[in-house]
Amino acid sequence: MTTRHHTVCVIGAGPRGLAVLEQLCASASSAPESSTVHVRVVAPYPPGPGKVWRTDRSRHLPGAPAGPPGRR
Repeated sequence: MTTRHHTVCVIGAGPRGLAVLEQLCASASSAPESSTVHVRVVAPYPPGPGKVWRTDRSRHLPGAPAGPPGRR
């Protein structure tokens, strides 16, 4: 039997990056026993809210500015 190795890099450890990591972990449980998955998470900020979803704001303010991209 051939052993398969997979390496995945998740860019960002904010809400979306953590959701992707969670799905990768859930999918890995259904992989054949002869395969391995190595996950690297690359982020300039600590895991959690990320840069945009600041926790020091009022809960009534959106996490990201409104409007089309490029008009900030």
